[in-house]
Amino acid sequence: MKIPQGWFVQDGRLAQHTDPQHRDPTHYIKLMKTLYGVKQAARAWYKHLTPGLTPMGFRPSPIDPCLWIRDNCIIVLYVDDCLLFAPDDATIDTIVNTLSQTFCIGSQGSIQDFLGLRLTTDSDGALHLKQEGLIQSILQDLNLSQSHAKPTPAIHVLHPDHDSAPREETWNYRSIIGKLNFLAQMTRPDISMAVHNCACVPPAYTNRL
Repeated sequence: MKIPQGWFVQDGRLAQHTDPQHRDPTHYIKLMKTLYGVKQAARAWYKHLTPGLTPMGFRPSPIDPCLWIRDNCIIVLYVDDCLLFAPDDATIDTIVNTLSQTFCIGSQGSIQDFLGLRLTTDSDGALHLKQEGLIQSILQDLNLSQSHAKPTPAIHVLHPDHDSAPREETWNYRSIIGKLNFLAQMTRPDISMAVHNCACVPPAYTNRL
């Protein structure tokens, strides 16, 4: 990795430079172990955790290797986070205690918000995923906070209107499409068609939508 700003190599050792903005263009640091944030960190953690999960009876899903399955529990891995789902708390506590003997991990309690998702459980035990915060952010960006929901988001292919007047709104089209894509992929597949249509509009015409 690059030498941190404000440091340089002097006589084979790192030294602080008098200029805090200085960057050493000729030397690099070789990592002896992974650092949080580097592109290989997630895979390194996966390879590190695998020998601990396998003896406990977990097997990676053939569809998604970050989903580990056992007869009474599933574990979802995301970078350095582990989400555990089981029929009862005792099973989860046992797994956490077993893993704690080998890995430096801790329990953060029940899952409520994760990666922008709100997870709730109803009286029947069914798990529901919501992204209310993201939806409100999209509506605020578009100045549509007072809008009313439609039961069917889109039933026709959208086309640009070449003869319309330029739009007066100042919101960022690409930013909105990015948020809508994430929403459609995570919790709202019912709007996928509408989002796809909007994303396919040629950039030259987005100022008229």
